[in-house]
Amino acid sequence: MHAYYRNLASFVLLATLMGCGITAAPAQETTEPVHETRLSTGFDCPVSLPGSVRGNDALGVQQPLSDGKIVFSTGGHGGPGFIEPDGSLAMKWMWYRHIPGEFTIEGRRLDSIKARPLDALISIDTANPEGLGAQPTMLIFPSDGCWEVTGRLGDESLTFVMLVETV
Repeated sequence: MHAYYRNLASFVLLATLMGCGITAAPAQETTEPVHETRLSTGFDCPVSLPGSVRGNDALGVQQPLSDGKIVFSTGGHGGPGFIEPDGSLAMKWMWYRHIPGEFTIEGRRLDSIKARPLDALISIDTANPEGLGAQPTMLIFPSDGCWEVTGRLGDESLTFVMLVETV
């Protein structure tokens, strides 16, 4: 099975399983620990150091990063995500919705290299019309670099910064 379809099928299965009533306790508002990571371009990327779940009273996110960065393998093996045919870098990402409302995700590259904005696929669960609890998503980065990601739920938002690399 082509890697793109295999990963898409995994995402659909994850989204289906997450719609089965799995919820997370409301995340507490956190102070953003930051670590500067210098890119080869000389830009300091102020990555958000991960905790198990970061968030506020409206929205939480589970950051599967050990040091504020995601590394994608161009060899197709290892790493947390996969590389799309157009070179974009995609990864499953779990958010937690604590209040009802429209949920969106946006992202932008912070370093001096121009890139398209982040794309996000957000799973829709028709069995959970308020959308509370676990919210599986797919973040698709057009390129590697220093990225700021913001989830918005109603009038609330949650932002973090990470380094996306390919090896």
